[in-house]
Amino acid sequence: MKTFIQLTKKVWLLGLFLSLATLTHAQNPFCETFDQFSTTSPVGNGCLGSPTYSLLNNWGVKHTDINYQDVNSQNGTGDFYLFLDDTACSNGSSYIFNPVDYSGNWIDQVGGVGCFCYDFRTFLIATGTLTGSSLSIYSGTDPDNSTIRATFVLNVPVDPSLGWVRICAPIELSSGGVLPSNADGQWVINTGSAADWDNLIQNVGSLGYAVDVASGDERFGIDNICISEECDSTLTNQPTNEGAYCCDESENMVTNGNFEFGDVDFGSDYTQNPATFPSQYDVTDNASAFGATITDHSFCVDSTAYANNDMYLLVNGLTNQPSGSQSVIWEQTIAGFESEKEYRFCANFKNMPQCTFDVLPEITVQLSNGVTQTATINTDPSDPCDWQNLSFCFRGQDEINFQILLNEDSLGDGNDLAIDDISVQELADPMLSITVQHQGSPQMVTGSINTIATGDDVLPYDPTVCEDPYYWFVLTVSSFSGGTFTIDWAAPYGWGNDTLGSSLFNPPSTGPNWDLTTTFPGFPFAQDTMYLVGLTTPSCCEDCTDDGFTYQLIYNNGLNPAEGGLSDEDIEFIYSWLGTYGGILGDQGPHSDSMVSIYPNPVDNEVNISLLNNEIASVQITSINGQKVVAERLTRTASEARIDVSHLSSGLYLVTIQDTTGNTHTGKLLVE
Repeated sequence: MKTFIQLTKKVWLLGLFLSLATLTHAQNPFCETFDQFSTTSPVGNGCLGSPTYSLLNNWGVKHTDINYQDVNSQNGTGDFYLFLDDTACSNGSSYIFNPVDYSGNWIDQVGGVGCFCYDFRTFLIATGTLTGSSLSIYSGTDPDNSTIRATFVLNVPVDPSLGWVRICAPIELSSGGVLPSNADGQWVINTGSAADWDNLIQNVGSLGYAVDVASGDERFGIDNICISEECDSTLTNQPTNEGAYCCDESENMVTNGNFEFGDVDFGSDYTQNPATFPSQYDVTDNASAFGATITDHSFCVDSTAYANNDMYLLVNGLTNQPSGSQSVIWEQTIAGFESEKEYRFCANFKNMPQCTFDVLPEITVQLSNGVTQTATINTDPSDPCDWQNLSFCFRGQDEINFQILLNEDSLGDGNDLAIDDISVQELADPMLSITVQHQGSPQMVTGSINTIATGDDVLPYDPTVCEDPYYWFVLTVSSFSGGTFTIDWAAPYGWGNDTLGSSLFNPPSTGPNWDLTTTFPGFPFAQDTMYLVGLTTPSCCEDCTDDGFTYQLIYNNGLNPAEGGLSDEDIEFIYSWLGTYGGILGDQGPHSDSMVSIYPNPVDNEVNISLLNNEIASVQITSINGQKVVAERLTRTASEARIDVSHLSSGLYLVTIQDTTGNTHTGKLLVE
C-alpha cells in the first residue's frame, strides 16, 4: 500500500505500501522489502550504549529498539517494514546499522552510476529537533570504530505529517572534488576528502541510519531498500488518484480524492495533527487512536485492483457547540465543468462510536451552486469495511466549490468519522444511436435503437436502476435549407415508448406503444413531407450515464443523414416538451437547471422566476412553435423577476434566463 506525490523529479511516499519485487538486473545485489520476516521476530534491545548487530537479522542498534511491523495486519499477512523505537531508551546517539547485507563495491554493483533508494517515515518526534541525518555509510563494520564516514544530508523535511517519503541517494564517484548530490540531498564526507569518498563508495563496510532527536523521543520506519541503476520512482508503486469511485468510466475531478497523496490539495476549518484531538484531523492509515479498526474503502472494494490504497481522512469532531454550529472538515474548488453536462458527487463515510453518550456524525455536502445533501453516518463498528456512501448528481456551472460540513451542536461524545474516496465525475455520454428506414409507397417508417435488428435493442443505461422512460419522437419539418430546418408545430407530431403509449397531436390522440424497434404505429406519415425522427434517453445518476439525444431526417424514400440542424434551444425545447406532455410534469426534466426556480408552475396569472446565487439580467419566454412571446430586460438586476403571463394561451413554454455574468439558464413553464 504505497502512495506517492510528485515533487520536481522525486516522489514522496505518503502511505504504507506493498513490497517491491526483487530487481532482476544481474548487477543489483540486494533489494530488501522485509516481507520475509514476521511480527514474531524478536524485539531488539538496543538501549545499551555499546552497539551490537546480532539482535535482528544483521541489523545492529544503539540507543533504540528495533522490530518489524506489519502495516496490513488487520487484513491478514501484509507488508512489513523495519520499525525503530527510541522512546524506551535513554537519550544519546541513536542509530541502526547493517555490516552484512550492504557491504562491498557500490560502484560495481550499479555499473558505475546508480542510486541507493529507500522509503523513510517519521511516526513520532515527541520533543526536540532532528539532529542526525537518515543515512550514512562507513568504512568499517562498527560505526563507532570506522575511520571514514559519509552522510547523505536530506533536502526534504523529516515530518510525521508527510507519511512515507521515498529517498534516493546517488551512487557515483566524485567529480572535480565535489561529492554527488540530487534533489533529495547532498553527500558530505565527515572526515577526509573527495578521494576518501571515492575509496569509501567502492569499499562500503556498513550502512546506518541516524534517527536521533536532541532531548526527545522518536519512532521511525524504513522499507524497500534497494541498490540499483535506477534513481526514480519506477522502483516502487506510485500513488495515483485511482480508487473505487462511483463511476467506473470517467476520471475523478477531485484532486487527491482518495487521500493517497496525504494532507494535500484540500482545505479544512480543522487543523492537521497526528494526535487528532477535537477539531483536528489527520490523513492516515490507522484509526487506533479512536479505538477503531478501519480499512481503506478502495482496498475493501477490491484488494487486488487497489492493493496500494490505504489512506483516509480521520476527523475528530467537536460536540456541545452552540445550536446550528458547523465546520468545514473538507473542501475543494473544482473548475472545468460544462453547463450542458451532468456530474455525480460521491463520498464514503465511516463513524467511530465512543463508549458513552455517542453522537452519530451528521454531515452536509454543500456546493456553491446551491445543491446540498445531508446524511447521518451510522456504520457497523465491528466491520472495518462498512463504509456509508453518499452520492447525488448536479449540472455543471463553470467553477464549483465543494464543502463537507460537520454538525457540532450535538450533546455527547463521539462525532468522529473517517472519509475516503471523494469523487466528482462526469456522467458518461451514452453514445445514443438509432437507425431509421423509410419506405415511400406505402408510407412505412421503421426506427430502432442501434441497428435496425432487434437483437441489439439495449438501452444505454440500466433500466432496473433507473426507471425513467426513453422517448421516441416524430416531428414534421416545414423547411430545410443549408443544414438547418424548422419544425412545423401546426403539423402532426408525437412521441411514445414501450410503456406510455404513443401520444399524437394535431389532432390529439393516443395510439399503441413505440418499442425500441418500432414502426411508429398511429403516426400519419405523408408523402412529400420531411420528418425528424429521434430518440431521447434520460440521465441515470446511479448508473453514471448522461442523457442521450439523437435524430435523423427522412423524406419519402430517401434517408437524409444531415446532422446539426437543431440548435441547443431546439433540443432544450424538445426535452421540455417531452418531459411535460410525457407525464412527468413537476420533475424539472432531463435538462433541468438546478439554478432556476419557476413558481407557481402551472400558472394562470403571474409567475415568479428566480436564480440561486445569481442575479437576472433578462428573461425570454418562447412558445411551442418557436414564437418569442415575452422578452423582458431588467432595468435593475435582481435575483427574482415577476412576470405577467395572463395574456398567454394555455400550453407549454420555454423560459430562458440570462444572468449578469452572461450565462444562460433554462426552464419550462406550463400556462393553464
